[in-house]
Amino acid sequence: MRKRFNRKRIVLLIIAAAAIAAAVLFHAYNIGAFLPSWIKWNDKTVICEDVIKYFGSGNADDETAEKTGVLDADNDLSGGSADEPDRIVLEDGKVNVFNDDIQIWTSDEGVKVSDILWCDIDHDGGNELMLLCWRRGLYGSSMPFWLDKNDHSWTQHIFIYDWNGEEIKPVWMASDIGMDAADWSFDETDRLIMTETNGRMTRWDWRSWGLEFLGETDQADEVSFLVTGDNIIHESIIAKADLDHEETFDFLYEDVKETIEAADVAVICQETMFINDRSEYSGYPLFGTPVEVGEAIIKAGFDAAACANNHSLDKGMEGIDDTTGFYEKNGIPYAGIQGSSDTEYRPYIIIEKGGISTAVLNYTYGTNGIELPEDKPYAVHLLEDEERIRKDIRDAKSEADAVIVIVHWGTEYAEGPDDLQKKWTDVFLEEGVNVVVGNHPHVLQK
Repeated sequence: MRKRFNRKRIVLLIIAAAAIAAAVLFHAYNIGAFLPSWIKWNDKTVICEDVIKYFGSGNADDETAEKTGVLDADNDLSGGSADEPDRIVLEDGKVNVFNDDIQIWTSDEGVKVSDILWCDIDHDGGNELMLLCWRRGLYGSSMPFWLDKNDHSWTQHIFIYDWNGEEIKPVWMASDIGMDAADWSFDETDRLIMTETNGRMTRWDWRSWGLEFLGETDQADEVSFLVTGDNIIHESIIAKADLDHEETFDFLYEDVKETIEAADVAVICQETMFINDRSEYSGYPLFGTPVEVGEAIIKAGFDAAACANNHSLDKGMEGIDDTTGFYEKNGIPYAGIQGSSDTEYRPYIIIEKGGISTAVLNYTYGTNGIELPEDKPYAVHLLEDEERIRKDIRDAKSEADAVIVIVHWGTEYAEGPDDLQKKWTDVFLEEGVNVVVGNHPHVLQK
């Protein structure tokens, strides 16, 4: 009797264990644990710009404004486009919209968002929020009347929402985009570009009822790069922004913003590290730069940052961590420095644009005598170990179509290259680097 009881007990335990395992697997499937591995889950923050249509007062335009409803008879804003929300945050597959520092909207619980765009997709002069996302089922809570049942597998979708000045409103939800979209981008000329996992690129645009397929786009045979010299934030610049009165650093780049935006890829050489602690803001000789400078950099249209230079360790690892954290939070690739949590050497970034991949490497001759932490040997990429740098370049060439090296070197204000520059130029030439961009001297050299 005891043996029979034990056998039954074992069988029951096996059944129970199987049921628990099935429940765990079912739960994991429901929360998206088995979604495709090729999905790139982005974390980013969009800092929105206020856009208010205003036709002036005391002139002939007032009559036009009254007819359009943008201004009423008392010159008060009564219609048209309203100011945008403060910021839009994508983190861990969830989107939150904030206005006046209050969270006013969040994406649906059953939707996992891989990327967002904040752009004028419908040509109405105001931006819309677009989500590239995954959910279970093709049709959500509703489906076409001719179908008997919904498909409950995970599928990829595009959701579009509008901002009416007070709240986020749904505009269009694609039932299923019918492709494996690995990436997307938007600009006013090409509109929405979808890049599939197989490299196929297609163009889309809004046509009153939703997104319309415009055809395939040829992969570009060239990509334009813009790279700045050293972006150094002295104390006088910090004072000019007057952060206590909520001023910004937008003035730094407003005269060159069109030039920045015209390039396919714009890279800023950010010489001074960001610091979150306001008491640590400082200029020469140990720089500590407000993160608001970073926000201005993003708004100006820069796509990536090179950060290895002689001031990289001015604020120690705190400055490195605050800087890398800012770029990661905002989805900006950066080269030349690595934060405390980045334990593996990462010698380059790869930038994909128009079907062309470019590897960007970034090194500095030194850090003004400030030693790297012993446990953080990759915090700043130094122009020291020739064999390692040669290997870095070879590895980059195996992964990318082109290789750019941005290097902090030379003698300040010298009109010609020094011996160190000549030595490393020979190394870069021998390894087949496509472009070398030098900074630090602060003057043009031959």
